[in-house]
Amino acid sequence: MSSEFDEPLNGSEANPLSASAAVQLLELGTHFALAERAARFGYWRQEISSTQPHWSSGFFAMLGLDPDDVRPSSEYLVRHIHPEDRVKMAEEVA
Repeated sequence: MSSEFDEPLNGSEANPLSASAAVQLLELGTHFALAERAARFGYWRQEISSTQPHWSSGFFAMLGLDPDDVRPSSEYLVRHIHPEDRVKMAEEVA
């Protein structure tokens, strides 16, 4: 038995549930960004399949950096971690 959910999304065919999920995801992202700014926190993540880390806007702000001036990298981050904390950081990331 086939259903509308079995069909892949194509450019012109919109699945209302997928569109709704996309809107909800965008709203969650907006709410998270507002919370990040209000609480003055940030985060970074490293995808296993990529050598390029992602830094949130709050993380840039915590470091006092402009996202347009710095390309996130593990090397840059390690250089800005207190020397006594580098070993723990390396253990956590490994």
